[in-house]
Parts: sequence; C-alpha cells; structure tokens
Amino acid sequence: MFLEEIKIAGFKNIEHAKLHFNPKINCLTGLNGVGKTNCLDAVFLLCVGKSHFNLTDQQLIKQGGNFFRVEGLFTNDNNDRKKVVIKLQDSGKKNISLDDKPYKKIAEHLGRFPVVMIAPDDTEIICGSSEVRRKFLDTTLCQTDRTYLDALTAYNKILKQRNAYLKMLSASGGADNDLLETYDKQLATPAHIIHDKRMKYTAELDTVFIEKFSSITSGDELVKTYYQSQLSDMSMVDLLANNRRKDLITERTNAGIHKDELQISIETREARKFASQGQQKSLLFALKFAEYTLLMRHTKVKPILLLDDIFDKLDDIRVRNLLGILKNGIFGQVFITDTSADRIKSVFSGTFDHFSLFAVEHGHLKAES
Repeated sequence: MFLEEIKIAGFKNIEHAKLHFNPKINCLTGLNGVGKTNCLDAVFLLCVGKSHFNLTDQQLIKQGGNFFRVEGLFTNDNNDRKKVVIKLQDSGKKNISLDDKPYKKIAEHLGRFPVVMIAPDDTEIICGSSEVRRKFLDTTLCQTDRTYLDALTAYNKILKQRNAYLKMLSASGGADNDLLETYDKQLATPAHIIHDKRMKYTAELDTVFIEKFSSITSGDELVKTYYQSQLSDMSMVDLLANNRRKDLITERTNAGIHKDELQISIETREARKFASQGQQKSLLFALKFAEYTLLMRHTKVKPILLLDDIFDKLDDIRVRNLLGILKNGIFGQVFITDTSADRIKSVFSGTFDHFSLFAVEHGHLKAES
C-alpha cells in the first residue's frame, strides 16, 4: 500500500498543495518551519484521522482560515485505489469519508491505512512521562485490534464519569459507595482486556526491539522493554476498593491501567534517567521500527513510514546503519524530511536507485526533477 497522491487545502501553513508521490522513497527538504513536518502530519492525518502532535482539529486550520481539507489516493499491491477525504467544516465538525462514503464513527477508519511516524520530539517516549509510553502502546494496538480500541474507548469514558462523580462528592460532602462500586465493576471489564493485550504485545515487542537496536548501533548494549501494571498483582475491583479513600481525598481515580508503565532499560538501567542523547535516538528508532514490524505482522500490510528530521544528532555510523535498514526491503513507502537538499541527494543517490525530491518553502511544496 502507498499514498499515490495528496491534495491539501488550509491545513496548518499549507494553503494549497497537490503532490504525486513515489511508491518507495520521498524526500522533502527546506528550512526549519517552512512546512515539511506539516506535510508529513497531513499524511499521518489521512491514515489515522488525527494529528500526530496532539493538536485539536481547530489548531490544524491555517491561520486566518475557517476550514481544512486533506484528500489522499491510496493504492494497494493489486492496484486497487481508495480515496480518503478528511475535512473540518465551518461548523467545527470533522468528517472522514472513504470512497465518498462518510464513516458513521471516526474510529472505523483506524487501522485501514497503517502508519508509523518518527519525529524529533518523540524522544519523549524514551525520556518522558509514562503517559507518553502508554500512548505509544495505544497507537499501535488501536491500529491492529478493534477489541482493544473498543475497550480503551469504554475505559476512558467510564473513568471520566467516575472522576466527575468523585469531584461532585467532594463538593456535596456525601458519598454513595453503591454508585462507586458500580463504576468500579464497569471499569473492570475493559481494564483487564487492555491489561492482557498490552502484556502480550509488549512481550512480542521486546524481541523485535532488541534486534532492531542491535542493527542500528552495531553494538552490544543490553536493552529491554517490559510492561509494569498494578493489575498484574490484583484485580481491578480490589485495586479500586483499596484506593477508594485516597480517591475521595484527591477527587480522582489513582489506580488502574491509566497508571501503567512501559519500562525501557539500557544496560539494566532506566533509559528515561540514564540514556544519552545519542542512545535516546537509537532507542527511539529501534522502538518505532519494532512497532512497524509488528504493525506489518498483524495487518499483513506494509505501513507508511514517516521520518521527520532523522539525521539530526546522528553520527556517521548510525546514519549508515539507518540507511542500511531502510534499504533492506522491509519498508514500503517512506517519507523523509531534512533541512539540506544537498545532504539528501548525496546520501540517497548512493543508496537508492530511485527516489523523489520535493522542495518546501513557506507552505509551498513542489516536486524537483
């Protein structure tokens, strides 16, 4: 599967663009802040239905505008074409359609066009909060497992209701334990589904992650991922019961799968505390390439790979190893951004027979010969 064509209108700093893409390697070059990343985010939006960067739909509209529209034409290995249109109307409602048929629920789009994106700020997955690493797990699992997506949606909805009720109890000074127990039982079913699927996925992820890290670094550093959850030792209902007093005091739910952690270690130490900048980037690439491999394994489709500013802070060895990984055939369509057109031409001309180059300047994108 690859993105054959994209049409963009009013998206971030891109007023109008129409581009035809190479089914393999596409390189976008230009200075920082001119729109390269925005183009990648438009591709990500087509695949997932939302921005990679936690932006609201309204924040995706070009400054001074009142709508955006992104259209993509995807082609699979059988030359079947699928048209995806995502637009935000003046009313503020986002619509997603597949071959001119609107989805009843936006969640129905997730997983049809698998994608993996690596951006500079994604090093937060390595060194940031546990919430960022949970999102990393959720992004992949929601693209491959509809049961997981439904369970996560249900859990978040009930959790929001329970937290609102805890705040109301604090304001009123009363407590209805029967209603709290009802919320606890409702949370339990999706919580255990999420827990079990995360445990299974992380075990699968770890094996591929170790392999990818070794291929990127050409070293023998010991790395590992494992899933840490309160539900591994206690049922959700018991966990919530044990934390009820604390919940009533803090007015929020302090235990559950929304507190779980994906631990990443290097040389038996926590990567978020001890990994150097170079190690952080290598760990990120290994983790994302492992994600790509598992997405492909579960969907039977080669995901689109988006690499934003990948050469920054990489030494020559890591650049060479990274290019070797890109060349080995595992990946389908790849999009890469860089600030230097000369560097891209030099690096890729000696590695790939064919690639397409696009120049980006102040929100304008054009193909170069």
